[in-house]
Amino acid sequence: MKKISILYIIVNFIISIYFIDLWSNAQNNSRGLPIVCLFESGHINFDKYQDKTCDKCIVNGHVYSDKAPLPTFTVIPFYGILNLTGVFKSSVDDSTFKNVYALGAILCGVLPFLLILWLSFKNVFADNNPKSLNFETLMLVMLPWYASFLFVFAGTFFGHLFSGALMLGAYIMLKKRSYLYCGLLAGLSVASEYTLVIFPVIWFIQSGIKEKSLKLPVRMVLGALPSILFLFIYNYFITGNPLDNPYKYVTDDYAVMKTNFGFGLPSLNSLFGLSFSPYRGLFFYMPFLLLAFSAVCKNMTKIPLRTYLLHPLVISSVIYFVLISSYYSWWGGWTYGPRHLTIIAILISYEAIPFLIKHGYSKIFFWITTSFGLITAFITRITQQYSIPSEIKNPLVDLIIPAFLKKEFNDNNLLSIIFGCSSTLAAIAWVFLFLIGIIAIKLYINRYNHRTERCSRSAP
Repeated sequence: MKKISILYIIVNFIISIYFIDLWSNAQNNSRGLPIVCLFESGHINFDKYQDKTCDKCIVNGHVYSDKAPLPTFTVIPFYGILNLTGVFKSSVDDSTFKNVYALGAILCGVLPFLLILWLSFKNVFADNNPKSLNFETLMLVMLPWYASFLFVFAGTFFGHLFSGALMLGAYIMLKKRSYLYCGLLAGLSVASEYTLVIFPVIWFIQSGIKEKSLKLPVRMVLGALPSILFLFIYNYFITGNPLDNPYKYVTDDYAVMKTNFGFGLPSLNSLFGLSFSPYRGLFFYMPFLLLAFSAVCKNMTKIPLRTYLLHPLVISSVIYFVLISSYYSWWGGWTYGPRHLTIIAILISYEAIPFLIKHGYSKIFFWITTSFGLITAFITRITQQYSIPSEIKNPLVDLIIPAFLKKEFNDNNLLSIIFGCSSTLAAIAWVFLFLIGIIAIKLYINRYNHRTERCSRSAP
């Protein structure tokens, strides 16, 4: 099992790091400009470059990022090492910004995506039972992540996969009743995406009910203290008040966020838009969840109601979904899929995979949903990526497919970035890499199972 684990990691690392986002946009610059300015001028405000992003806040005449700070602060030490060793130039030019985007994309996009894939693998094959290893099961573990909007954000300097991977780690610790580490990871996740605080709060309450005491769950709070302290210091450094979040000082373009941080009441439009619609629907942009949902419905009567109510993912996911539906910009701006629901997609899929293995699923339905998700995510990745205007209500039909047919491919891939390869050839090369990786896994599993079977026959 150790060798297949290594092969699994290598294959997924190659095909996930292949696409690296170097576009200059509001998201990349809001997280990247503090890094540039810190090494250029010794501070994290970016007054000089404020025109590069609309995702900013203005406090005491200085311009800061309005994003949760941990992804940015995670990149800073790595950028500093590469800057100190001369890998990155100390002077600021266009390459400086691209270096920050690339480093952020790897640390906050590629590696979290790879970690999620690895944790999903371990969740299914943790017992190291040779009989459990087969190609069909491994494809169920691996492919849903690529057949979704999550893959489009792997290799980008957004914070959703980063925070999602941390919260997934917190959830795993929660299942093990390691409340201190659950709180530690959950705190780091919230420091990367504020709205995720819903999950540890619900988990704390549920754990208190399950344990019939708060003695153990209170360790979650203790584990979260470093992140709480970090956010208090960050807030104080910028606003002068540890409880005063920079979101309060967003520009007038986002004035609605100054009241209840932009949250109101959900609407039928937002509820449908975030669930089944081709605009930002979770089930549309991660069709694997349709398979999972159908399996849960089929087995619903077999599971007691109390189990659902106390399951860490049911109530928390529902509340979080309603919360995002209540946000004034629930669609997430220019984006592909429901990026604000990344955490739900990660946590539900993580548990849905072993659930399907245990209770059974339609193989035909799996390959239909997976094929649709893979194809749409891939053609999006090589064309528009996440840069889809908010006013386009059916991005796949109205923008992505036309761009693909016209061969309007982007250069955000390693072959184009390093070797100047054409975007068309680079897109084809990724398909071959992906297929070669899948075939390599298939061949190794066949060899592994054949050797295991032969050893079992020869055993006395």
